[in-house]
Amino acid sequence: MGGIFNKKPILDVECNHKIKRLSLNSYEYSEINNIHIYMFKKIAKMAKNKQSISQMVHLIQEKISQNNIRENYWETDNSGGAFIFEKTISTSNLRIAKSYYEEIEKIDVFYSSYYPEIKYESDSNNIYISLYPNILKIEFHFKDGRQYYIKRNEIRDYYDEYEENVWNILFDKYRDSDNLSDVFLPNLREPEIILDSFGDSNEVIIRDYDNKIGYSKTCFKYLTDHFEYIDNNNSQFTNLLEMVKTMSADYRGAFALYQLLYPENSNWDSSVESYIEILSEVLPPRKEEREKIYNDMVSIINEIKYGKSLGSEVLGKVFKTRDIELFDDEFLKDFKGIPKLKLIVVQSILSTNTYGFRRVELQDGWEKQDLVEQYIRGLSITPKLFPSYTDNKTLNSSMSEFLLKNMELLNSYDFGQLPLSSILLFEKLLHWKWRGDNKHDEQEFMVNLIKEEVEHRLIGYKYSLDGSLLKFFTLKLTEGQGNQYLRIVNDKDFKKEFKFALLNHLNRNQLTLDTYLDGIADELKKYDSVTIGIYEKELIKKEVEKIIFENYLSLE
Repeated sequence: MGGIFNKKPILDVECNHKIKRLSLNSYEYSEINNIHIYMFKKIAKMAKNKQSISQMVHLIQEKISQNNIRENYWETDNSGGAFIFEKTISTSNLRIAKSYYEEIEKIDVFYSSYYPEIKYESDSNNIYISLYPNILKIEFHFKDGRQYYIKRNEIRDYYDEYEENVWNILFDKYRDSDNLSDVFLPNLREPEIILDSFGDSNEVIIRDYDNKIGYSKTCFKYLTDHFEYIDNNNSQFTNLLEMVKTMSADYRGAFALYQLLYPENSNWDSSVESYIEILSEVLPPRKEEREKIYNDMVSIINEIKYGKSLGSEVLGKVFKTRDIELFDDEFLKDFKGIPKLKLIVVQSILSTNTYGFRRVELQDGWEKQDLVEQYIRGLSITPKLFPSYTDNKTLNSSMSEFLLKNMELLNSYDFGQLPLSSILLFEKLLHWKWRGDNKHDEQEFMVNLIKEEVEHRLIGYKYSLDGSLLKFFTLKLTEGQGNQYLRIVNDKDFKKEFKFALLNHLNRNQLTLDTYLDGIADELKKYDSVTIGIYEKELIKKEVEKIIFENYLSLE
């Protein structure tokens, strides 16, 4: 059994702390401790195709579906109910009445490792002893000669360790695969939740035929242990997203929610749309059911290492305040660190009030500018969330109104740093919002954006054609783009500025005119409403050549 390494009493009762067997636990793991893991690793190295990997998945499922593996973590031979504790959870808490505890003469605690040692607390009526996973057995010796024990189910631990490790081996294969068609992702049945009514009480029964909850917990832990944040900047994003989709509804929803609200990460890319799609899919239509699964997701997030940086209180407020109409600085005090646009989007998804309206009012100019810029980027990066027309749903009606009030905070340089597709879709959004409005015109706005009066000239303007704005006005050179654009592209000052801005761009990036126009076409090919065809590209090329080959002096 091993020698005594400590003799700390527990409330005046002698307690001998003994090491029974070192390194047979997850704290000090070695391959020899779990022969199944050792064998699985050897087999995994030989698995090179989908069929062999699917056989490995089947092997895991067969092993963990055995009834003896799913037994309790703890057992006791005290049948009188004096030892009160939850047997089905790994780290449990034992409660013993003080009157009963006073009959105990000695306690022997056997560990599989030195740490953590047993902990205890007491109140006026009871003693509470923490049951950690490294405790193999506690023997209670009574003054009248009786003996009882609480014992860890080491078989359960053995197969828990086996299950987590072998799934992690396969997760490594999924993550690193160059071809997802060569790997096999498990397709496990979603757990059934049944409400069993008996008399005046209702009992919730979960039938998890394929142990999808256990699998999901392991997958969730793997993803959050290996990655703090997963977006398109991660070269393995596609593979990892497919792994996320194999989890149960509450776990994949929790992962999506965690990624969307991850503190201090305001990066906006297409991964946002993927996570919103997952979150939307797991949320039931009824408000009460939606709140229940949301609370389940919060509980899952708070189990992970970094999840507590969000905190259950903050996550709870995300749900409770989802329909508050005024989104302002006072409102945001409870959500410091959470990216604003992501918070707005998540709350709109959580809400069942589809066509409400939220006023977004911020005081800080930089914060307003940043939110406008992110929203315009989102028009092309996440078009399913932000269509270039107003659908009158809460999210788009709120954000488009905020945009109209604050878009002039962005100058020509700021617009030039945006994707070309975003600028074109922004123009379409303005057209949609201002249709029938004689006071506003999207073409006039875009022209005024690049036009600057020059003090030393009596007439004429200077034009700022930075980044994507150069490409934008390249597309406006042909006839039929609108009167405002027709006027400006025939302006000699514009032609001169455009010519030298374009030549500088081509030279700096080692491009020909053809490769430049091909690049524009490639940027836009994913967006049907702004794509350009072969014939249109040829027309643009002719107009560009007219400007390029025109004598510089003739433009003075």
